[in-house]
Amino acid sequence: MSRFLAAKLAVPTETALERLRASGTQLAITLAILLACLACSPARADVGVLLNESLDTSVARITGSGHSAVYFSRICPETPVKLRLCRPGEQGSVMSNYTTLGEDQPFEWNIVPLSIYLYGVQDPRDRPLFGSRNIKHALEERYREKYLADYCAGNFCRTSNRAEWREMVGASFSRSIYFFVVDTSVEQDLKLIAEFNSEPNVNHFNGAMRNCADFSRRVINFYFPHAAKPDYLNDFGMTSPKAIARSFSHYGARHPEAHLRVLHFAQLPGTFKRSTECRGGTEQLVRSKKLLVPMLVFADHELPIVAVTYALTGRFNPQRELETYPTVKASDLSQQIKEAKSEKDRALATELKTLENQERAQAVGTPEEWKEYREAFDSVADEAVSKESSPTAIT
Repeated sequence: MSRFLAAKLAVPTETALERLRASGTQLAITLAILLACLACSPARADVGVLLNESLDTSVARITGSGHSAVYFSRICPETPVKLRLCRPGEQGSVMSNYTTLGEDQPFEWNIVPLSIYLYGVQDPRDRPLFGSRNIKHALEERYREKYLADYCAGNFCRTSNRAEWREMVGASFSRSIYFFVVDTSVEQDLKLIAEFNSEPNVNHFNGAMRNCADFSRRVINFYFPHAAKPDYLNDFGMTSPKAIARSFSHYGARHPEAHLRVLHFAQLPGTFKRSTECRGGTEQLVRSKKLLVPMLVFADHELPIVAVTYALTGRFNPQRELETYPTVKASDLSQQIKEAKSEKDRALATELKTLENQERAQAVGTPEEWKEYREAFDSVADEAVSKESSPTAIT
């Protein structure tokens, strides 16, 4: 699969896909299991906030804000602008809005199948193993022809890279993504479907007051009022993607019945620039080298205030949230530990803590394992550099 993609720089042919399905590689099996965990089931369905890392381009180089979207496991697209309940075997979807989707009508939002959003393909077993602009463009065009034909006939929509419907096809090509997920009921999902199918889907995007994070806040709060909140203090009066993720994660932690869990989809290896950590307003001022020097020169009195505000109220690490809530079982065990401690049952708390550590280690690994992986990777990288530099390697 990887050799085929690297050679063709295009969408895999049906013959290649059949070979991939027949191969039964461990990677394909692992991916299928991972996405099966996200797929809707009668027993549990989910809604989640997506925290997309910053592309570190254009305005994002200054703000570091990243992007926000919403995941559903039981809601799927009837069309890119109409919702329905998922059918058996479907994996859910992602809904998002942008400055302009670039389509023939000024839609506020689109919804796409989960695997298309992550990898640009309908079947996750066909997921590319390497990301390049040529591959992503081919997947975008296939999506446009299959799903957007009725909404994307104009020249700008068909040809411009500024038509942001493209951001919803293979998002993991260009950045890593965290999902903060809790349970929903079918009644909640049906109400959301009725609401969004009945109201006008007209774009009024405004970076200050109606941005992608405001849209995610609106959807999440339809399910759980006041669960997603802006952080006007740290984001200087605006709503940031990180603030929505942080507040929703805190909501899930306060409501153990919601079974909070955090998922991470890493950026595909490839030729795209690596995405960077998503940041809030004060965090960017404190931690960004390109902004810290101007702050020291022109706002030396304000900088301590900004630093204290961030340290006291704005800190949030999605990776730590992943390590704390990697599975439903880990979340349940965490709540049981709190209950055992409140009842002063130390023996039970210790036993549950051991089980919790085992569950987390199985899901995300241990520090010792990651240290071994880093050392092994560094060894491979050093060897590759050495061979590349060797005169015998140059032909």
